[in-house]
Order: sequence, then structure tokens, then C-alpha cells
Amino acid sequence: MTLSSGRASIGGEPWYEVAWVTPGRRGTGWLPASAVMLHRGTAVPSAGIDALDAGLATYLANLGPASASP
Repeated sequence: MTLSSGRASIGGEPWYEVAWVTPGRRGTGWLPASAVMLHRGTAVPSAGIDALDAGLATYLANLGPASASP
């Protein structure tokens, strides 16, 4: 997610326009300043299979390890 150039004031509170890109989708929207961190975090994002829906986690676990094919 990145900040765009748009800025607005709603009810006296600043809002920022944001843009994001995910595989197969792009979007834009507005967030209140209180929900925006204006500096890059230092943590490395990660998610384990336990963060998935239980049914999806079971399905993926049954696929076995990933293998690269030429």
C-alpha cells in the first residue's frame, strides 16, 4: 500500500488517498490519518499456514511439499 497525492479533510480530520496492488487486482481508497503509518515499518511480514481458513489449510497440507517443475 502506498500513499497517493490525494489529501482531504473530513470532519476536521485529515484523510489520505492510498493505492495498492495484489496479484490480479489494483485498488485505491481513502484512510483517516489516524489509521496511516507514515513511515516504513521494520518488521518482516509473514504468515504461516495456521493463519489460513481451516479448510484451506487442510487442503494445502494434503497437497504435500511444493516442487519446482522445469
